[in-house]
Formats: sequence, C-alpha cells, structure tokens
Amino acid sequence: MLVRQLHPGDEEKLEAFLVQYIDSSMFLRGNMRVAGLIDDGSRYGGAYVAAFEDDRIIGVAAHYQIGNVIVQLPVRNDEVLRRTVELSGREVTGFLGPYDQIVAACEALAFDRSTARYDSRQGLYALALNKLNVPDALAEHRVSARLFEPDDFDTLIEWYLQYVLELSGEAETPKVRQRWRDGVQRMHDEKRAWVLIDDDELVASTAFNSALPDIVQIGGVFTPTDKRSRGYAKCAVAASLIEARDNGVERAVLFTGEDNVPAIRAYEALGFEKVGDYGLIFTK
Repeated sequence: MLVRQLHPGDEEKLEAFLVQYIDSSMFLRGNMRVAGLIDDGSRYGGAYVAAFEDDRIIGVAAHYQIGNVIVQLPVRNDEVLRRTVELSGREVTGFLGPYDQIVAACEALAFDRSTARYDSRQGLYALALNKLNVPDALAEHRVSARLFEPDDFDTLIEWYLQYVLELSGEAETPKVRQRWRDGVQRMHDEKRAWVLIDDDELVASTAFNSALPDIVQIGGVFTPTDKRSRGYAKCAVAASLIEARDNGVERAVLFTGEDNVPAIRAYEALGFEKVGDYGLIFTK
C-alpha cells in the first residue's frame, strides 16, 4: 500500500473513489471541484493525502483552511491522517465524515473526545429527486421561496446565530457573529441559499452546503421558534430541491441529529430515506 499527497492531476482518481461513497463524500467532492487539489489558503483549498492499492485510491483525508479534517477512509489508515495534518501544518478544529471513521481519526491523532465542544452521530439521508414529495402549501402556491437577497441579511444572521446555539451550544461572540455574516454573504454570492415567504414574511431558510451537477447536500435549515410546526422548513427544502431538479440534479443528501425527531419526520415526508450515518466532532 502506498500513502502519498494528492496533487493536481489526481482529481480523476479521487473522483472515481469518492463516487463509490457518493452520499457521504459531498464535502470532499465539492471542495475539490471548487479549489482543486491545491492548498492555496482559500476557504475550499486543503491538503489531501490518500492511500493507494494497485494505483487505485482506497482512502483519503483532507485538512482544510478552516481547520476541519474530512475523511473517507473505509479501511482505517492512521498514516493517512497523520501525514495529512503534518502536511497542512494547521491546527485541527473539527472532524467530519462517516461517524465511525471520525472516531478512529480522533484516536489516530490522539484527540481526547471528552474535551470536544460538539460530538454528534447524525443520520445520513438521501433522496432521488424524481421521487420528491412536494408539500401542498408549496404546490398550491400558498407559500413561495427565493434566493437570499441583501435585504435579508440582518434577519438571516440572527437566525443562524440561534441555529448554531441550538446545534452545538456555541455562545454568541463578535467572532461568531462575523463568521455567520461572512457565511450569509458567501451563500448569497454562490446562489445556494433560499428563504421561504408566507404573506410577505420570511418564515424559514435552507441552503446547500455543497453542490455538484449530480447531487446536492442540504444544510442550514432553520425556522424561527415562533414559526415552527407549520411545515415551513419542509416547504423551504422542497422548493430548493425543485430548482435543483430543474437544473438537472438527480439526488440530494442531508444529515441530521438522531434525536431531532421533528426534522427527521419532515425529511421523511419529503421522501428522504436513511442510508447510513455521518459525524461531526468539533474541537473548539
């Protein structure tokens, strides 16, 4: 077995490997598509190291500019993980990937999970978009959706601050607020985030945290507390998927906490089915 850094020119080999695990490889595929296999300091750039067998990739890890290590290592390989972090020279601030794999990654890098700010095993769900169930409220045009607009930013920043507090308990600080302001601006610029509108009022939001021509990954689904239990999030997600489907996308995936029963019910009502698990561990 050979373990080495990936370079420009290795994209085809990495893509051939990752499409075998299409539902749990969205960040790796999406980031490679945006930035290539170059660790150039950009948000989507990172250091990639892979294990090879007979010139085929059989596992990969990447360490990105924002500090997250993302893995697709069906067969555990501690050398891949150690060399990835050594190559990047950056601090590790998070682990993402199939849950058992990121637990193994923590062990390989001697990270004490008891000190993690957030450690969650999430259900991984997938949907073929030709089987999308469109909610009546959306189909009957009682609600509508559109892309984020600059006038929405202040409202959306407050929503996402509440979202991150509920998700991980991370306290609001000027740094966290600026991170979400930058995030909202980026989602607007990349045209991958929507708001749902009912009677001229913003009532929910959704986004694609990774998007490819064949598949999109849903994230950032949020409904303000006083607007919940009305089916708004379900309509927002459906609207974004209808647009993706109209643009030729065939599949959607998402992950959500195993204890988030309302979200699971909403996604299953749209047609999503559980296909595995995913994990998020944030060190700080």
